[in-house]
Amino acid sequence: MKRRRSHNPHKKHVRHILRGITIAVSAILVLVGCGALWATTLKMPDLNSFETRKVVESTKIYDRTGNVLLYDTGSNAKRTVVPLADISPYIQKASIAIEDSNFYNNIGIEPTSIIRAFLADLATGNFSQGASTITQQVVKNSLLTQDKTVTRKLQELFLAIKLTGMMSKDAILEAYLNETPYGGTVYGVEEASQTFFGKPAKDVTLAQAAYIAAIPQAPTYYSPYGTHTADLDARQKQVLGRMKSLGMITDADYQSALKEIV
Repeated sequence: MKRRRSHNPHKKHVRHILRGITIAVSAILVLVGCGALWATTLKMPDLNSFETRKVVESTKIYDRTGNVLLYDTGSNAKRTVVPLADISPYIQKASIAIEDSNFYNNIGIEPTSIIRAFLADLATGNFSQGASTITQQVVKNSLLTQDKTVTRKLQELFLAIKLTGMMSKDAILEAYLNETPYGGTVYGVEEASQTFFGKPAKDVTLAQAAYIAAIPQAPTYYSPYGTHTADLDARQKQVLGRMKSLGMITDADYQSALKEIV
């Protein structure tokens, strides 16, 4: 007498799940392969002359006392390029803390941040999420357009990785701090320091440096001359808190900066 084969609904359910996982993984591999093939067709700017490029600076006219009387902006930008050694360590640390805390260790991009931003973009249906490292911002500001497209974002990612292999981290940070917009016609931390505090970037205090680092996320919104100064104050405190949590400053430094009237 033949024994009737028993039907196990649990096993059947597991088989369906495994089949679904196999199909999903196969689809992802196909998409990744197609994406990689498409990426090879992208036109990339040449990075070979990046370090030797000439950054446009402001033309300044001084009187005999050394005071600036006039900016001949040319391209509507006030900018004075200075070496990293002439930029306060406070500005360097504050900018890294709020913009790219893993700057000195990453490959120019942060894959986990990119994935989070990609999922957020899928949920909203646009490409408004940045997730940009300092290196990506240098690439975007110096070599690419500000368009928020998939193609432009892929170019930014590939070029950031390539730039990290070509330049030292200090050189990339120097480029970032000299070229980042701080609102209106102000570009670079030297001009920001002179415009906002009347002093060179090497002489700013910790509290002032935190303000400078707070602005680039939204230069117009966080303008010290605008109507959102309360939000600017809050972001400055966020920068200081981030610096403290990363061990860049002591608790005493943090408390002192909070009390400073800027």
